[in-house]
Amino acid sequence: MYPAFRRFAVYYLPKVDSQLGTLGNHWLGWSVSDGEFVDRLTDPLIPKDIANVTKRAQKYGFHGTLKPPMQLKAEFGQTEFLSALRQLISTQRPFTIPEMHVRLIGNFLALTPSAPCHLLDQLATNLVVGLDDLRQPPDESEIAKRASVGLTKQQHLLLKKWGYPYVLEEFRFHLTLSDALDQERSAALLDAARTIFSTATQSPIRISDVAAVGESETGMFHLIERVPPGS
Repeated sequence: MYPAFRRFAVYYLPKVDSQLGTLGNHWLGWSVSDGEFVDRLTDPLIPKDIANVTKRAQKYGFHGTLKPPMQLKAEFGQTEFLSALRQLISTQRPFTIPEMHVRLIGNFLALTPSAPCHLLDQLATNLVVGLDDLRQPPDESEIAKRASVGLTKQQHLLLKKWGYPYVLEEFRFHLTLSDALDQERSAALLDAARTIFSTATQSPIRISDVAAVGESETGMFHLIERVPPGS
């Protein structure tokens, strides 16, 4: 276990022994739950440069973000983060989200729910708002870096208030499968991912816990603890 993490976040992580989780980990080559690199999938459909087009996504692991990565204020640490998270989840109840499908979001590949899920959106909102007192606000250079990708006025306001532009009304739950892709690569990778994940995405997903994760000094994210409802 790492004694300290640079940033903390809350993820949805598929169950370790699930087909979805296994495929996702081996697609990206990193297991957040185990904190170690894993062999890549070797299906002939997967482009040979898969490692190059998932380099950034690999660091975060196969996950769905519920509370984006944040640096804690100096007076808070992992203990306070976990305590606050457990308190927020104490009244949460398990729920089910619709089956996932593979699609392009802008220029990157991801798995997204096939239909909206109010309970999922509300959970993410509760975590963003409820953990905000622990968050160290970003400095101007970080805000400028995030804003440089081209944000809407509303996204920029969210970035200034909550430290991230894609939260609350801008939140779109997804499990990232790639970095930014050009048109040629996106078409090939989209076809491959749809085939490989086809059987793992045919059923609704039960959200029965959330995962507290931390970013180590290497930039890789590791599971700290799965927090079930009522904990």
